[in-house]
Amino acid sequence: MELRSQFLSDVRINKNQLEMDWLRQPSLYQKYSEVEAEAMLNRDLAKEDLDKTRADLESKIRKDPKNYDIERSTDSVIQSVITKQEEYQKMAEAYIRAKYELSVVTAMVRAIEHKKDALQNLVKLWCAGYYATPKVSHEEGGDVEEKVEGVVHDSIRKQLGESATVQRILKRRKGEYS
Repeated sequence: MELRSQFLSDVRINKNQLEMDWLRQPSLYQKYSEVEAEAMLNRDLAKEDLDKTRADLESKIRKDPKNYDIERSTDSVIQSVITKQEEYQKMAEAYIRAKYELSVVTAMVRAIEHKKDALQNLVKLWCAGYYATPKVSHEEGGDVEEKVEGVVHDSIRKQLGESATVQRILKRRKGEYS
């Protein structure tokens, strides 16, 4: 599975399985930290390749400036000619892409860190009873489900009762035609 699609799955939190997410969190952080380290390595290697290409081109240009249509071989002219060379442009693009990939992976690591913070807060909410089932005192009596169902039905009746269409239907049932 591609890293980015796997990441979307890894960063997701299931509030009904907080303990499983907590158990996976350290290994996820390690996994994406290793990917980040590899992206840093790739960026550094691409930078080295770019620098080597620059040095090689500079050496070639200084040895034979006429081959590059240079009349005076000053540093600024040589640097300008270097940046126009296809070989250099390919290496520069590889370096830019490596920096981009590193930025993406660094953002993934930060998201995994945010997941840890979110898990901590969800556990605090759970411990505080945020996700608990509502309880009815013995004095109120009755079944919780019946009370919730009654509240929902009352709300639906109220919403339907305000509708003009429903009012006409109710009048027809009562024999009041308008």
